[in-house]
Amino acid sequence: VQVGEIRILADFPEPRLVLVLAEHGNFAYCVVPLSSCTAPASPREYELKGRVYQLWQVQPIVKAHVL
Repeated sequence: VQVGEIRILADFPEPRLVLVLAEHGNFAYCVVPLSSCTAPASPREYELKGRVYQLWQVQPIVKAHVL
């Protein structure tokens, strides 16, 4: 997994696509989820090249959950 890649989160009720922003220590990544919507629903979301990033939901995720 490299910073800047779009990856799938595993071990969740539904698969989620995330953008890997940074490594967060030895055991986690800092990620921002991608929305399934085609346009931002709030000022805290950002659209780039047809993808909507939910910037308000940036969070660390254990590396084992990122495929």
